[in-house]
Amino acid sequence: MSKSKHYNGLSAREVEESRARHGVNVLTPPEKTPLWQRFLEKFEDPIIIILLIAGVFSLLISCYEFFGLDKEATVFFEPIGIFVAVLLSTGLAFYFELKANQEFEILNQVNDEEPVRVIREGNTVEVPKCDIVVGDIVMIGTGDDIPADAELLESVQLSDDRHGRRHPGRRRAARIGATHRRRIDFDRRAPLCQDHGRGRF
Repeated sequence: MSKSKHYNGLSAREVEESRARHGVNVLTPPEKTPLWQRFLEKFEDPIIIILLIAGVFSLLISCYEFFGLDKEATVFFEPIGIFVAVLLSTGLAFYFELKANQEFEILNQVNDEEPVRVIREGNTVEVPKCDIVVGDIVMIGTGDDIPADAELLESVQLSDDRHGRRHPGRRRAARIGATHRRRIDFDRRAPLCQDHGRGRF
């Protein structure tokens, strides 16, 4: 049985240099669409378009009845009601979408702050997931999420739970990560089913 190697990991200076060169371990957020544009997109719904067309026709008919037939202003109640319903529908849909996006961003921030065990200067320490840098040696165990793309240095019966199915890892060095390429054994953020391993990120 092969003896486990001793890893020193990065020094504090090497961590800062790697972070300055490669950045932090967070996914780059997509470019945000302006709020006004996201609100206008709600009017692209087919039902909303139909209601707007019906509202325009109703307004034209009400104008004819009011100015041409000398009817009371109550004839405008119907088109006004249609436009109010459209604004309420689009406004509520925009509000709930905005709220859901904000909650999703909060969950992502909390996930980035989860502690991860790394080896630095010969010691095992816990750092937030977002503080992992390229070159770090991360220790992962049962139930841990794989925090980033990495090279598996050593493992003992290591496997991940990818979509509810176990996928064993190779005992020799291998690539683990979020994208599919040759020699990839694990998915990023896939929880480990059993035992433990070490990976260089």
